[in-house]
Amino acid sequence: MNLKTLKEITVIINYEVNDAHFKKQIDQVLTRIPQSYTWEFPSFSIYQNYAKGTFVDEDGVYFDVDEIYAKTSGNSDAILGVIAHELAHVFLMHAVEYTQNDGLKAEDEADALASRWGFSEEIKIFRQKFGPAYLVNAK
Repeated sequence: MNLKTLKEITVIINYEVNDAHFKKQIDQVLTRIPQSYTWEFPSFSIYQNYAKGTFVDEDGVYFDVDEIYAKTSGNSDAILGVIAHELAHVFLMHAVEYTQNDGLKAEDEADALASRWGFSEEIKIFRQKFGPAYLVNAK
């Protein structure tokens, strides 16, 4: 997708990520999402979170960058997988409540969509670092 277009059509409301390297990786994921998804993407915000975990709620997506770096050991493909997975939750409008109530299904749906976007290898590496969806859901 084109980042300028996303901002112009107010898909991305707030983009508050202080870690320049991580922001660059988010931009990389956003630009790799097929253009056909641009007009269907719901409006959302992107935030850098500190010690609260990585999650999606009705306001947007929150990335705990320190946790992501720690769990991925800085592996760029795994980081791209995390980002693509979380943005897929946004696209699918999976708020925290939905994920808690039907978490395994939501995790599988997000992985499948991110894979359709062209991130199948990154999703595999992400899952190797974070564990399978059924283990993530059990926490």
